[in-house]
Amino acid sequence: MERRGFAGPGAKERAIREELGLSPVRYYQLLNALLDDTRALAHDPVTVNRLRRVRDARRAER
Repeated sequence: MERRGFAGPGAKERAIREELGLSPVRYYQLLNALLDDTRALAHDPVTVNRLRRVRDARRAER
């Protein structure tokens, strides 16, 4: 999901529900856990590092 572009508000959340059968909240919980997994980093370092930067920036804003 994180590599795809979505057209319009709510499109990503709709895709999460329809394609994965998860609530968006649960999806983001699982995604955040994956960002700390070394296997995820080995599989797709560009995406994982980008998402880590976004997560860290949001945490710093709080």
